[in-house]
Formats: sequence, C-alpha cells, structure tokens
Amino acid sequence: METPLSHAPTGFDLLQSGHLEETRQLVAGVFCDHRLDLVRPGRSLAYRHQHAHIGRVGFSLMSYGAEV
Repeated sequence: METPLSHAPTGFDLLQSGHLEETRQLVAGVFCDHRLDLVRPGRSLAYRHQHAHIGRVGFSLMSYGAEV
C-alpha cells in the first residue's frame, strides 16, 4: 500500500526503524532529546521520517506506525 511516506521526495532524508530506542535516537538527532514509549507495549513500531532543511527551515513528515 502506497502512503505519503512510501517514497522520500528528492532532497529529503528518509529515516526508518522498527526499534523503539533507535527511533528515539533518530528523532532526537533531528529535533531534541526526548522520551518515547509505546502506548501498548509489545506492539510493533514502523517509524518512517522524511526530513529536509531548506536554508534555516526544516520540513518533516513522520509516522511511527503505532501509538506512542
């Protein structure tokens, strides 16, 4: 199934992970350090994040694939 996050547009970095701690670190690298927990532990995570900087402005489109 194609979604807006299926393919990163040209110039956008695509970050993705299925691991909670790795996802937290990836998001922290773009934004800031934070806590990240699954609302329902044991559910699978499918993090996808498209991110680009254009000058001093950043654009992001992200999905965790689970309730966090």
